[in-house]
Amino acid sequence: MGVIAGLMSSAVAIGISVANLYLVSQVVTGCLPARRRPVPPAWRPRISILIPAHDEEENISRVIESLKPQLRKADRILVVADNCTDRTATLAADANAEVLVRNDEFHKGKGYALHAGVGHLAKDPPEILVVIDADCVAAPGALDLLAGEAHRTERPVQGRYLMLASPERAEEQGLAEFSFLVKNRIRPLGLHRLGVACQLTGSGMAFPFSLLSQVDLFHGHLVEDLKLGIELARLDAPPLFCDDAIITSEFPASRTGELSQRQRWEKGRLQIISSLSLMLLHLGTYLRPRLFLLVLDALIPPLALWATALMTYAVGMVILGVLGFVTWEPAVAGTNLIAFATAIAIAWLTQGRKSVKFAAGMASTPGMICQRLKSYRFLARHGTNEWIRTDRTAGKTEET
Repeated sequence: MGVIAGLMSSAVAIGISVANLYLVSQVVTGCLPARRRPVPPAWRPRISILIPAHDEEENISRVIESLKPQLRKADRILVVADNCTDRTATLAADANAEVLVRNDEFHKGKGYALHAGVGHLAKDPPEILVVIDADCVAAPGALDLLAGEAHRTERPVQGRYLMLASPERAEEQGLAEFSFLVKNRIRPLGLHRLGVACQLTGSGMAFPFSLLSQVDLFHGHLVEDLKLGIELARLDAPPLFCDDAIITSEFPASRTGELSQRQRWEKGRLQIISSLSLMLLHLGTYLRPRLFLLVLDALIPPLALWATALMTYAVGMVILGVLGFVTWEPAVAGTNLIAFATAIAIAWLTQGRKSVKFAAGMASTPGMICQRLKSYRFLARHGTNEWIRTDRTAGKTEET
């Protein structure tokens, strides 16, 4: 094997091993026994809850009503009805929320809605801003915990935001629920226990209001949360994780809605990878460990894609090893695959058995991986950056 090819092979092996070790350490640490739950603070600063909403008339009243019991006298709820074509604004006003109607056909997206909401609130700014999506419910005490931690640390705080299987498709969506649990609860909790910052995940986010004036929110990026977390880390304010502040939503009952939702998330993730890769190569990132680790975490693909990459790499290295082109790489590739599989098994045994049964998970995993790969291939050619409301209704035509 040539010197250049050997160096490239070694670099790939080291890169995959570092990323996999980081992922495995997050998962295993996040599965350790839980500590005692904190008591919500008796005092917390004044907060504003910002709800960006696009055609959410089915959910907006329920979400606002779920938040009201957690409000204190000086708090406020602002709903940004962004390019809505339904009764979102009317229903939000009927629920006694403050409403900002935004219509701009050239700038559609959650980032633009956040920008408008922050600008509106700046006239009478709160100490802490909490962002809750219009299809989410915050568990009792979540707002107090988020606001108290953001005020205490003067850093952004991400709550435990989980997607749950819809009642109509509970068994079918169990694997997706488990995957989301690993991504949004187990991994961030592991990072928190390791003393490392976590990603923002879109809902249940609390910010010292003064921080938001220093970042650009006026954009239509599909993973505005991940982008915002990286930008805040560059300002030396990387997000923290608060496991006890629980925010939940449901996967769409509609298969079409679930597919479109997942494609938007994954397209946004792919869009930002190139810029993050360049950031990781910048010397300044290496000199700032908290930023470096956050960027490295963001570059680790979703579980299905990472599992496929590890399996493909292991098979390829074994073939090259048999042909005599590589020596130690097959052993490293096999070790990475075993370590990853062990970590996911630990996650399932400790926290995932309620989401997916073993037999059902083993049977559906190959199909899910194939479906995700098809989705990535599609996204390479198609996709949109527009904010499109997820179809959440199970239709009879989808069963055929």
